[in-house]
Parts: sequence; structure tokens; C-alpha cells
Amino acid sequence: MTASHSSHTSPDGPVTVVVDPGEPPYDAPPVLELRGAMDTGRLEAALDRIAARLPDGPRWRHRITRHGPGHHTVRLTAGTPGGLPVGLLADLLTDRLPAGTVIRALAPSPLQRELMADADAHPGTGRHVEQLTWVWHGPLDPERFTAAWQALFDRESVLRAAFADSPEPRIVLHDHVEADVVRLPHGTDDWAALVERDRRRGLDPRRPGPLRVTVLDGGPAGSATAPPTRVLLTYHHALLDDWSARLLLRGFCRAYLADGRLPGGERRPDLGDHAHWLAGQDTAAAREFWSWAAPPPGAAHSPLPAAEATATGTTVPAPGGTDTSDGTDGTDGTDGTDGTDGTDGTGGTDGTDVSGGTDVSGGTGGTGGTDASGDTGAGTGRARLRLTAGQTARLSAWAAAWGSTESGALQAAWALLLYRAAGSAGHPVPVRFSVALSGRGILLEGAECLPGALRNPLPLSVVVDPRSSVPRLLTALRDRLLDTSAYEWVSAGQIRAWTQAPDRPPGPPGSLVVFEGRPRVLEGVVGELAAQGVRVASPETRGARTAFPLTLVARHHEDGGLVVNVTYDRARFTGVTGLLGHLGRLMRELPRVADESTSIAGVLELLADGDTAPADPATHTDPAADTDPGVPTDPAADRGPGAGACADSGGTRGEGAFPVITLRPARDSAAGTVCLLPSHGNPRRCYDLLARSYRGPEALVLLGSVPRDPRAVYTALRSLAGAGGRLVLAGFSGCGETAYETARLITADGGRPPLLVLAAASAGAGDFARLLEAAARRAG
Repeated sequence: MTASHSSHTSPDGPVTVVVDPGEPPYDAPPVLELRGAMDTGRLEAALDRIAARLPDGPRWRHRITRHGPGHHTVRLTAGTPGGLPVGLLADLLTDRLPAGTVIRALAPSPLQRELMADADAHPGTGRHVEQLTWVWHGPLDPERFTAAWQALFDRESVLRAAFADSPEPRIVLHDHVEADVVRLPHGTDDWAALVERDRRRGLDPRRPGPLRVTVLDGGPAGSATAPPTRVLLTYHHALLDDWSARLLLRGFCRAYLADGRLPGGERRPDLGDHAHWLAGQDTAAAREFWSWAAPPPGAAHSPLPAAEATATGTTVPAPGGTDTSDGTDGTDGTDGTDGTDGTDGTGGTDGTDVSGGTDVSGGTGGTGGTDASGDTGAGTGRARLRLTAGQTARLSAWAAAWGSTESGALQAAWALLLYRAAGSAGHPVPVRFSVALSGRGILLEGAECLPGALRNPLPLSVVVDPRSSVPRLLTALRDRLLDTSAYEWVSAGQIRAWTQAPDRPPGPPGSLVVFEGRPRVLEGVVGELAAQGVRVASPETRGARTAFPLTLVARHHEDGGLVVNVTYDRARFTGVTGLLGHLGRLMRELPRVADESTSIAGVLELLADGDTAPADPATHTDPAADTDPGVPTDPAADRGPGAGACADSGGTRGEGAFPVITLRPARDSAAGTVCLLPSHGNPRRCYDLLARSYRGPEALVLLGSVPRDPRAVYTALRSLAGAGGRLVLAGFSGCGETAYETARLITADGGRPPLLVLAAASAGAGDFARLLEAAARRAG
């Protein structure tokens, strides 16, 4: 497969760096061997960034020697005394997206801190990584397409932002970041597999440029049967929410129509303006509001019997198992969106879309039937509920008659299911769930056009009384949500800090209900695009893993119907397909039966028959959709490097705090060891694939968590450094500084310094394994 990687200042392709410490007494500057596309500009840009970061450090001169295609050595000499941060240089050279100098640093919002903390606590699981897909019909100019995205990166400061990897969280803004645009020719990849692989790759918000663009070209121009071009945006919720992604898509369309240019300077307001606004808010009123509005202890929160992973009352971590439902859940290519809705391509929907009824589907829904076990086990399950355009119109009119909206109707139906699952025996019960607020209803001018991490999940609770009516429940939810919206800038973590005792562990997170509000992305550009023979289909999000074990995301389909996508933890919930059937039935029947004369208890009787009735032919799950033969079945494969790895991989804990995981044992006791240091954004499966590709006699081990302190790393590796055979330290871009400082500690302690091998995150497992084999032979 070939791919076009857009770049402005550096050549394409990943670079691997081998650092050779030289001969005793190891006091000369090390020699760097570079494998991959390289030129002087790339090296000079990296040295310039080091100079900007260390303004009082020495200035280094370099000499590059070319040994053949993609093979160079670099020797460095200092104009003034001082040590070169070789590990940082290796990180910068292997980072495929070089950024400009840092021009500003900002304090992240409490919400952003919480999102990053949750993502860091579950490395390699894709937490908070979202994907937006759409179909591009008509001609596409690749150069103008890339230039348009670059113009957007130049205008939007959030696209040049990254979290600093420092003890105190902060966001740094760069003066320039190259847009990451990858173009794949038609026929080189399957779309569903590409989307799944991209999701598993993840996205590290510590690297500048929190947005990745992937294009899969359509068929030959002029062919009536050729598939259209498909576009995938990948972004991280710690810097961009779903509203932002659509705002950016609108900006891209305008830049594309303007031949890849955007007039004017940087957008205002920007991240800095929002941070300044937040810093000026008085939290006293918010504290007072949440002191009585926070959900009471013991409020019902689970809509189903939960197979909790632990028996404690604490938040259960995200599942570590492999998420094998993505890519086969029909959200791209088989769900009536993205050009397969009967008007642009193959037609039809996924599953059985019953006319006038409710379609509840899970997986690809290819076979129908009921689900005996397809939504159990580890990993993430996905299911979908559809209402027809007619059902949606009736639901909207009914809710409006009681002063509410479709969103309120969904929340009321969900509250009823939470009440029903609590088994209250006819007594009033408080229930709780979280709702996602846009974060843009604040008194900051232009906030509705601000791309950033503003969408905020906040807790909502209400008492469900079976003797009351559904319209009264609608009113209570509406009023509570209106009160909450005055403080939509407050994070859930702040609320917990204000309302819970410090020694009390947080309760289970419950569920999240999202009703997608969308900017009118294509408003004003549809006609201009059409004049150039282009039509852009409505973009759709695929659903990110969040801290919630069950998330509902509702949106309007292009046909006027309502679609509710559900993402859930299969280790904690069973029977989600049946739950969606109940939800669909409530939303379909509420306009017919729910008025002031009908009690909530009476409405819930509608669901009683559904517990014993035969399966609705429109309710089905295909268990085969939960398996992907192309994905490793090792339950640790989609976790972070150390998530459960010691138990699964036969690892041992070194002398320090870090576990040392054996990925494959040595074939010869004197062969030595290759130790892999993990880095942010690279899931455990990357290292497992590398171990399977490695053919050398050396042992391959993995440090069990992302290291920060080289001394702790050295303590953990001391026994390996002192054992027979040579030690090689290796990893992907981001661990270079720690690896090099660890090597220096080994040398200072009288040991033989190891070779360092650092690869770009995009390096293939086979290529990296072969370079490691060569380095280990050379070290021996």
C-alpha cells in the first residue's frame, strides 16, 4: 500500500534513530545513525527547537554523512562546552509532525485536566479519541485539499496546541504545526478496516496537532458505479469536542473553495480567551447550586443488572479487553449514512429496519435473531436504536406540547428505565445520569464558534414518583437542566470536590446521555461546492470511549428520523439490546399514552409484556459482529503497556516501582536483552506485534508503565544491566529523553552503556524489529 503524507518542510516517512555511545571512557558526543527519509532541514529544525527550549545551552554544529538511500550518520560538535540532550534530539527527529516554537502556555480547564487524567489512567484503550467521517462526491484536488487544512491549522490555535508532558499540566501553543493529512489511493484499503485501525492507533494530545485527516480515494472519475471518496477526521476530546470538529470542517470547506487560503488572522476568541474567561469566574454561586443539586448518595444509576468488575463502590476502570465491535457496527458504510442510504451507492440499512417500527441493531446486524451472548465479555459493545421520521415527528410534537423537546423526551424515557431497574416496589426513587452540555452557552462573545474542549458531561438527578405523570417528569427534568446550564463551565470533578468528603470514594459513573446539537456545517457553501461538481454528505461521529460504562448519543438522521447510538462496557452490562427495545417502545408510545391522566406506573406497564414476549424480529444482534479476525485476541492487546500485563505475560517486577514484562524469553542465556520503554499514545498491542516480529535470540522485555524518572527506570533495570549480554534500550518517539538519561546512569555506575534505538510511532513492526535485530548484533 502506498500513501501520500503531506509535508511542507521535511521529507515524508518515519525515521529511526540509533544512538551509539562510542568507546570508553564515553566522554565524546555520541554518533547518531538515522534510518529513513532525512535531510539537513529536518535536523536543523530539531536543533533549533532544542536551542529554543534551552536558551542558555551550547550551540551545536553537525555533519551528516550519507551511506546510501535512507541511511545516514550524524556527528555533532559543540561550539561551547555543555552536554547535548541526545534523547530529546532523537524524540524530535522521530516525531513525524515537527512543530514550530512554543509561543504561549495556558492552564488547561478543570474539564481538560480530568479528561487527560482519565486517558492517562487507561493508556492504549482509545479513551476520548473520536472519529468523524463523511463522503466526498465529485472531483477532489489533492493539493488544494491539503493546503486548505494547512490554512486551517495556521488560523486555529487549538490545532497547534499540545499538552506539555510536565508535572504541572499546561497547554502549549506553537507558531506552526504541519497538518497531518494522509491520502490512500482507491483500492489500497478497506474502509471499515482503515477506520478501525485508525481508532486503535489513537491520538496523543501531547503531540502538537490534535487532529488527523485520512482520505481514501474513490474510484475512477466518470465511473457511474465507482465508490466516492471517504474522509476521516480523528481528534482527542481533551482539546476538541464534536461541535469543534464540525466547525473545523466548515472552515476547511471555505478554505477549499478559496483555493486553499483563509483570509484574516487567527480566530478570536481562542483557547487563551476561554482560559482567561474561566479564570475570571466566581465559583461561589456554583458551589451553592451544586450543594443541593448534586445527585444524592444511593440514587439509582444502572438501567440493567450490572456484572461489576469489582465489588467496591469505586469507579470501575475501562475494560482492558479488545474492542472488536468497531469497524463492523455499521456506522460507516452500512447504516444509511456515508453514501449507503439508498441514494448514493449500495442502498439499504444495517440490520432489519422495520417500516413504522423501531430498529434496534447491534454489530452489523447481518443475521437477525436474538442475542444470546453477543453483548457479554470484555471490550466495548455497540448498538443502535432508530425511530422513523414519522415517529420522531410525533415525539417532537408531544414533547413540545408539554414545554419540552426531543432531548427532554429521551431523558425522561431513560429516567423511567433507571427507575424500573431499581425495583422500587412502587415508591419514589431518585435516579441519576449525566447529560452533555455544549459549554458554549456562556457569556463569552463568539463562544459558539470557538473550537475547543468545551462539551461538558454534568450530573443530573430527579425523583421518579410512580404516582406522578410523565409530563410532570418532563417539566422537572427541563427545569433542572435549565438551572444546570447556568454553570455548564463547571466540571464534574469540581462538583465532586465541593460536595463529597475527601475520604469518600467516588461512586460508579453511571450513564451519559448526549443529544447532538450541530452547527450548520455546510450552510453557505453547498451551492459553491455544487458549482465545482462537489457534494459533501452529512458528517457523522462514530462514538468515542468515555469514562462512562454506558453512553447514549442521539442525533437526527438525514431522513428526519432519530438515531440513538449506544456504547457500553460488555464486562459490566448484559442485555443492552433488550434495553434499547424498551427505550424505543417508550419513545414510540409516550406520545400516544402519556398525558396528565396516566401515571408513570401505568406507562411502565407497557414494558411488562416485553419481558416475557417473544423477541421482536426488529431486535437482533449478530454475535459474529463482535469478532474481528484481524485483531489479536490477547485481552491485554488493547490496553496500555502495563494494564494487567504482569499477570498475562509472565512479567516480573524489577527492583524499582516498574514491572518488567517479558514479551519473549531469550533463546540463549548470554544473548542479552532488548528493553522496550513505553511512551504515550502507543498501546500495548504495538509492543506485542513487535515481539512477534522479532527474530533475534535476545529477550524482549517491556517496562510496565510510561516512565518519567530515569532513576526509577534504572533501578528497575539494574539487574538487566548487570547481567550477561548486552542491553539495548528501545521504544517509539517520546521515550528518548528517559532512555538516554537512563543510559547515562548506567554508565555513571560503571556499566556498559546500552545502544538506544528510537522509532517513529508510525514505524511498521517488521521494519522496526529488523533494525532492533541489527542493533543487538552490533551491540554484542
